[in-house]
Amino acid sequence: MVRRIRFKAIIAAFLLLSPFATASAQESSNTGEERIGDWFFGCPEGGNCQISQELIHTELKQRVAGITIVFNENRDPIVAISAPLGVLLPKGLGFELDGQATPAFAYQFCDASGCHIRVPLAEDALDGFKKGKALTMVTAGIDGKPLRFEFSLIGFSKAYQRLQTHE
Repeated sequence: MVRRIRFKAIIAAFLLLSPFATASAQESSNTGEERIGDWFFGCPEGGNCQISQELIHTELKQRVAGITIVFNENRDPIVAISAPLGVLLPKGLGFELDGQATPAFAYQFCDASGCHIRVPLAEDALDGFKKGKALTMVTAGIDGKPLRFEFSLIGFSKAYQRLQTHE
């Protein structure tokens, strides 16, 4: 589940100055996953099938941010987003879909791997993911400066269809 991206110097500096983010982020294994565009489809042993994308810091080889979509027990899509540690929690986590901003979501919890939200994926957002080119996660560092992480939506429609049709 690795998509390598070169981040701007500010992101690299942020990660280097945040010992929790650099010490705890891990690169994921590609074992048993199917790559569909820039997305990965997989069914972890004992878990729900999912599609996902992770942003990996090229030089540090560590996960910076991730997005995962799964279905809940009612087959409703749920999106889980992970941001690095060292974010300003009150600012929350917002998104831009091809330049259109959404309201920010409150972080639900932080652990050793980062700060996370898990929310239902609204139908209009899902349609935007299918038609869009890029999804940008927008948050703030502890210094209040904006942090932006861009996820590619190349292959999302096919990956989501694969997730829907998997039993």
